Amino acid sequence: CQPTCAEPNRTVACSMFICARGCECNKGYVRMTEQDEDNPCIEITQCPGQIINK
Repeated sequence: CQPTCAEPNRTVACSMFICARGCECNKGYVRMTEQDEDNPCIEITQCPGQIINK
């Protein structure tokens, strides 16, 4: 739902989740993965082993 290292340009919102204040990454940051809702926001340039298409 949020942009991740695997899909940094994702813009589709998830209808199954209700976002509370603070649950989204700041501009220039993405979730490391979607596997865990507690995974951190990291700078897009810090994505491990990913090719980033800007």
